[in-house]
Amino acid sequence: MADRPASLVTRLGERAGRAATAAVALVVLSQVVGFSWIPVLWAVQSFTPYVLAPSIAVGVLAARHRRWPIAGVHGASVVCLIWLAAPVMWPDAPPAVGADAPRLTIAQGNVFYSNPSPGEALDALFATGADVVAITEYSEAAAALAAGDGAAARYPYLAANADLTRAGVALFSRYPIEQIELGPIGRSQGVVAVLDVAGRSVRLAVVHPQPGTSGRGLSTWSDDLATIADRFVPDDTTFDASVLVGDFNATRWHPAFRDLLDRGWTDAHEQIGQGWSASWPNDRVWPPMVRIDHALVDRGAVALAARNLTLAGSDHAGFVVELGLVSRTG
Repeated sequence: MADRPASLVTRLGERAGRAATAAVALVVLSQVVGFSWIPVLWAVQSFTPYVLAPSIAVGVLAARHRRWPIAGVHGASVVCLIWLAAPVMWPDAPPAVGADAPRLTIAQGNVFYSNPSPGEALDALFATGADVVAITEYSEAAAALAAGDGAAARYPYLAANADLTRAGVALFSRYPIEQIELGPIGRSQGVVAVLDVAGRSVRLAVVHPQPGTSGRGLSTWSDDLATIADRFVPDDTTFDASVLVGDFNATRWHPAFRDLLDRGWTDAHEQIGQGWSASWPNDRVWPPMVRIDHALVDRGAVALAARNLTLAGSDHAGFVVELGLVSRTG
C-alpha cells in the first residue's frame, strides 16, 4: 500500500512529461512549417526561446535514461531554437555609414489608449528630441495633451488619427511631410508618410497590427501582417529609404513576422546587436521579455544606435533609434 502514492506520482509525472513533450513538438512543427493556427499557439510562439530552451537539459536527461523518443523530440527542439536564434546571435555586419550621411532619429511608443497618465508617456517621447515621434494607441486625451504641450512648435508636421480605442495613431515630424495617408493597413489603422530628410525621400509607415489573443484578433493580425508585407516593398526606388515602425504585436518568433523580414526588411535592433532586447510587458515586477515594438529598415537606411524608453502608464517600453541614410547601391 505504501508504494501506491509514489507510483501514482510517478505515473502523473510521466503523463505530464509526455504532454509537455507533445506541446514542444507542436511549437517546433509550427515554427518549421510556419503557422499560428489558434490564439494559444500564437501566444506561446511569442515566447519561443523560453519554451524551447529547457529542451537542452530535458534532452540530455532523456538520452541518459535511454528515453529515445523524448530525447529525439527535445533534440529537434534544440536544433529549431538554434535555427531561429541564429540571425539574432550572429547578425550580418551592417553597411558602413559615412560621417556626412544624413541622420534620422525616430522615437516610437505605444502610450496605451486607456493610460491614466498619458501626458507623462508623451513627455518621455518628446523629451528625446527625436526628429520623428511615432505613437500607437494615440487616444483623444493624448491628442489634447499634445496640443496643449506645444508639440506643434517642436514638430510642425503632423499626421494623426486620435481615437477612443487602441486604433489611434500619430506621426510628429520636424521634417516636411510631402505625402500623407491615414487609414487602414490591413484591418488596423496606420499612417504612411513621405518625409523630406535633408533632400532624401523617406517613406515611413506607422503600423499597429492587432494582437492575436482571440480567434477574430488572430485573423485580423494575420491579415494586417500580410497586408504590410504586400503593400510595403523594401528598396522601392520611388523612395530613397523606407522604414516601418510601430507596435507589431509580433516577435521574430512568429512565422508571419519572419516572412515579413524575408521580404528584405532588417530589424534595426538586430542590425546593431540588440536583437535580444525587449519591449513587452513593461508593467510587471519583472523586466520585459520579448520585443514586439520594432523599426524595420530597407537598404536605404542603416541602424546606428537604439535605446529603450520608459513610458509611464503603458505596458510597452518605447524606443529611440538613430538611422543613417545611405545609397542602396553604395
